[in-house]
Amino acid sequence: MGYLEKNHVRVKDPVKTEELLQRLISGGFPKLQIVADFDYTLTRVHDETGKRLHCSWGVLDNSPLMPEFYRPESKVLLDKYYPVEISPHLTEQEKIPQMVDWYKQVQELLARSRITSISVRQMVEESNTQLRQDCVVGFENETIHMFNKNENVIHSSPYFKNMSGRNNVILLGDSLGDIKMAHGVPDPGAILKIGFLNDKGSLLPQVEERLSSYEEAFDVVLIDDQTMDAPMAIVKLML
Repeated sequence: MGYLEKNHVRVKDPVKTEELLQRLISGGFPKLQIVADFDYTLTRVHDETGKRLHCSWGVLDNSPLMPEFYRPESKVLLDKYYPVEISPHLTEQEKIPQMVDWYKQVQELLARSRITSISVRQMVEESNTQLRQDCVVGFENETIHMFNKNENVIHSSPYFKNMSGRNNVILLGDSLGDIKMAHGVPDPGAILKIGFLNDKGSLLPQVEERLSSYEEAFDVVLIDDQTMDAPMAIVKLML
């Protein structure tokens, strides 16, 4: 597959990846579902000029429509909990309770902010957030955070019933925790994991320091790729 031979694409095990691709193609669309993270996976990290783009939380943090107390209180929570999220010294089970606390406190902060659906729409329209080309999204049902991203959280939803029989998966994510998003797929078939290794500035170690761990976790690693060209190329193989 030509796209996977580009300079910014890393495939640690070409034989395994080719086998997964052939199984996806053989199963076709009736057997396929796509499971994707949102921030900096479906959305872009920077634009063509290199300008940094907002994630979902960045839309709120940078909007003048939010009350004055929101940004400093949100930053206190970020400074407290984000080091926990990315700590290599804590287990996932040690992190989960603190991540739940973080989300609950942010939700309480949002409730005090008295924002409306109209104001959120305006914030998004005025932000610099950009979806990658060919992305469509929606939100409903249970809250999914960074450590419960798996299909067990949607087992009771109509969506899950509609996915019955679709046991081949193309998984898209930008963090190591995202590789678990397909856990819970009944009778899993071919699961192709595509990782977006983004340059996140000073928030995380640089790309070179994280490449090895991403190659271990994902079948295909896309280095600072702000497009959906790779997933779309794979889907087109199935036409």
